[in-house]
Amino acid sequence: MVALAALISAAVVTPLAMWVAPRLGLVDRPGPLKVNLHPVPYLGGLGVAAGLVWGIGASRPMLLLPVGAALTLGLLDDAVGLPPVTRIVGEIAVGIAVGVTLPAWEQRVAVIVLSIVATVVLCNGVNMIDGLDGLAGGVTVMSAMGFYVVLHGDGPAVAIALAAGAVAFLAFNRPPARVYLGDGGAYLIGTALAILFVIACHQRSGPSVGAAILLVGYPLVELVFAIVRRLARRQPLTAGDRDHIYDQLLARGASAPVATLSCVVGQAALTASAIVVATRSTVVSLLVAVGWGALIVAVGMLTGLLTARASER
Repeated sequence: MVALAALISAAVVTPLAMWVAPRLGLVDRPGPLKVNLHPVPYLGGLGVAAGLVWGIGASRPMLLLPVGAALTLGLLDDAVGLPPVTRIVGEIAVGIAVGVTLPAWEQRVAVIVLSIVATVVLCNGVNMIDGLDGLAGGVTVMSAMGFYVVLHGDGPAVAIALAAGAVAFLAFNRPPARVYLGDGGAYLIGTALAILFVIACHQRSGPSVGAAILLVGYPLVELVFAIVRRLARRQPLTAGDRDHIYDQLLARGASAPVATLSCVVGQAALTASAIVVATRSTVVSLLVAVGWGALIVAVGMLTGLLTARASER
């Protein structure tokens, strides 16, 4: 019931957001760091939010506070372009709200710290993968469905609502995209995944930490690769570029749909591994996660995906 309500709500709200966005000037215009050749409306995150509300309302309504704050922060960024420091401070505040609203009073400080780290990492990770039609939505579906399978208690309702909202968004974001998430949608999804991640790490008899890491693997990989790439080039960490994994695939001749599908399938493989190790010991799950990480880094180094410039291909 939650999934159906979320799907319908997101499918109704997304076209309305597409209509409103140009009238408010909230559009993604072509530029040197853009792949779109014409203006595309933002506000796609409003559709995902409309779906997510059903899952949060059915499980833990207090989580509407950090999710709403994340959406608001991102919308402000879309509208006026917030400075990096302001964005990070805002993400930390959202992370604190996540930690305060999740149940775990006996481990409150640990939950808050983990929530801050997860929120900052995943808000920026999702923002980085929102650069190709269908990519962020497809990866979100894979991650959310994995959380739905392995979690219990409050988690499954939030996860299935997030997945349903992302599916409805994908109907309008598939190539060629008619709407983008925008920073509002990226921060919203990043915060929702952070909530699921923290639940997974602290839920009794729940999935192990390694499984939780695998379920957000692709956004995490893109973030780590970007940090390594920018440090190696002595660039500011906040500097944008078009050298992400999907950009490299495009530069090597892959079509946009193939590049998107390749990355989504990669997250699907990580999700499948997470489901397998979810009930195993923390040591086993972490070894699997580390193994995947080592493999991805090795492939990245051998193929040049980690450090090469897409413009040089």
